[in-house]
Amino acid sequence: MFKNLLTILFFNILFYSYSFAQNLKKDTNDVSNSISVSGSEGLLIFAAKGNSIGGNFWGTEVAYNINLKNNSSDWVRLLKVKNASIIWTYFNLNNLYLKKDPNTKGFLGNDYSILGGLALSVFQYNKVDLLLTPGLGLTYASKTYQTNYNPFVGSHINLAAQIGLKLEVPFLTTTKIQFGFNVFHYSNAAFKLPNDGVNNLYLSLGIVNDINYKTFPRIVEAYNMKNKNALEFGFGFGHRGLVQVNRGLLSATDSIQHAHEI
Repeated sequence: MFKNLLTILFFNILFYSYSFAQNLKKDTNDVSNSISVSGSEGLLIFAAKGNSIGGNFWGTEVAYNINLKNNSSDWVRLLKVKNASIIWTYFNLNNLYLKKDPNTKGFLGNDYSILGGLALSVFQYNKVDLLLTPGLGLTYASKTYQTNYNPFVGSHINLAAQIGLKLEVPFLTTTKIQFGFNVFHYSNAAFKLPNDGVNNLYLSLGIVNDINYKTFPRIVEAYNMKNKNALEFGFGFGHRGLVQVNRGLLSATDSIQHAHEI
């Protein structure tokens, strides 16, 4: 069941392990944006009016996540928004069919979506995040399917909405593994009636990788300080004694010193 997810995860680990090696010296407390890639395995797909759909579906999602940790807006603080995201999704629905008519296999085709989304922090413990991830955008459906009895998809361009509950677990210094349970809906928002739309329930498994750290140089680097030891030696000549200056006495010593780094 999870063959597609495991394949995507394997190649993501290879790619992000290389990225981790390049960023190994970065400070993980720095604010950074991220890219996430995940695979999806369908659990259930259904529509209104009791239309039962059989078969399985799968998909993938790529998101660019903008870190809002330093955003001071009231709504960001109130909702505990961690990220704002631009999301691209793909669903392969070609194996689906109406249970009352098996000859309809592939009637929904493929879906391509672009959404804007937020990640709201529900719970956090020791760098493990539980996130609520609502999103809204547009879907292009490669096929429409509309009859008097099955008004599923009335147009190619549809309104899309999704929400998920995702758990992010640290994997490497700059990388997290993400587990998700998600609901995805698309319909033409009643621009063409009748229109029931389609609802997908699916699991997701992916990787989130930080991509641009906003670091500050360490004090040693900022001032070009060298971590070296030094040996100092010196010698003096002249006379020692007391010199009267404005009715006061001072010690007088002439000397030359030299310092050498080792």
